[in-house]
Amino acid sequence: MKIDLSKYDDPIKYKHNGHQYYYDKVKDILRPATPEEKIRQKVIEYLHHELKIPYEAMKTEEAIAHYKKHGKGRIDIIVFGHSIKNPKVLMIIECKSENVKLTEEVYEQAEKYSQKINVPIYMVTNGVDCDYRKWNDEEEVYNQIITPPTYAELLNQSKIKVKKIEKYKHTRYSYNELYDDNIIAQELLKLYDENFEDMWYLSEYVSPEKHPYILNIVDCFLDTSHIVTDLPLKSGEFIKDKGVQYKHFETPRGNFNRYYRSFHIKDKEGSLQIISFAVTLYNYGKDSSLIVGITNSERKHPSLFLSFSKFCDIEKDIMTFTHSGFCNIPSGIKNKEVREFVNQTGYLTVHDDKIYLGQIDASNLLYVDDNCVKELIANLIEYVIEREKIRDQRRDRK
Repeated sequence: MKIDLSKYDDPIKYKHNGHQYYYDKVKDILRPATPEEKIRQKVIEYLHHELKIPYEAMKTEEAIAHYKKHGKGRIDIIVFGHSIKNPKVLMIIECKSENVKLTEEVYEQAEKYSQKINVPIYMVTNGVDCDYRKWNDEEEVYNQIITPPTYAELLNQSKIKVKKIEKYKHTRYSYNELYDDNIIAQELLKLYDENFEDMWYLSEYVSPEKHPYILNIVDCFLDTSHIVTDLPLKSGEFIKDKGVQYKHFETPRGNFNRYYRSFHIKDKEGSLQIISFAVTLYNYGKDSSLIVGITNSERKHPSLFLSFSKFCDIEKDIMTFTHSGFCNIPSGIKNKEVREFVNQTGYLTVHDDKIYLGQIDASNLLYVDDNCVKELIANLIEYVIEREKIRDQRRDRK
């Protein structure tokens, strides 16, 4: 749902020792004047005026350790029962700046905090969009709250109306539609509308003959009617197809917020690796690429941008994916160095200065549980895990 904060004045700004601060009326202190802080202070006004929550029933930047021993992290806003003797926490709020999308990571952070201090309701907002969730004990899932809960309803939560959270559902093109010039034109027109920024797939700089194949790959990963139950990994262990989630990945060249298909993998060292796939525009919109992101206990970043122009050859509907080994972070890694490292593992074939990643038959609609697609996914997973090892070795040398 949308939230209108424009009706509330910006928080009062002060200068001190050459720095700017906003006044936090809840805690009666000055806080650094960041975009996120501006949203938080305006959300406080929204909570007070729209949901009738007293200022005295809110706390800001509240340490989790106050509620759980050795708990780490701080919660943006806490709403508690208006009683000094029994300050029961009723709801927590996670605030982001306007330019931050409400991705799966934002929800996961709010859920983690709410579970740590045993609070059934949380709110997430970036000052434009907002969402409320309530824990369902019987089904052990979060439900979506239909209308913003007032303070009276938070005190008596049985009156709060909820509904099941709708699962992501992608409407894919038919095989004939993939080759429809009008459909391709519609997809290209999205480039001129920022509302479709997370659905920019096709580039005008990519050969038009590849456009239908790229859309087939897009639909393949976003279509949750088919689920992967196993992968032909040569190392590690497939755990689960996590379906489609709205995620955020970031590089010096920009943010890549969109829906990703994610898989949980246990590598050969026993560590959890979350590998996410999506099609995106890269190189300042000049190329369509398959982005492969990796998330683990140490990092979260796009490990690979596989260009459809450079690394996807198509002949008689057979798509062949390769890679040169290019790895720009950290600097100084040579393509040959990556290829030799990958070749030594024996997981992937390296020939003619190319790392072979797989072939898929795109003469029909593609699905993630097609054997050829599963082989491509498995090879890409093993490739990005090895790329991370090369990066780690280079960092250790420095």
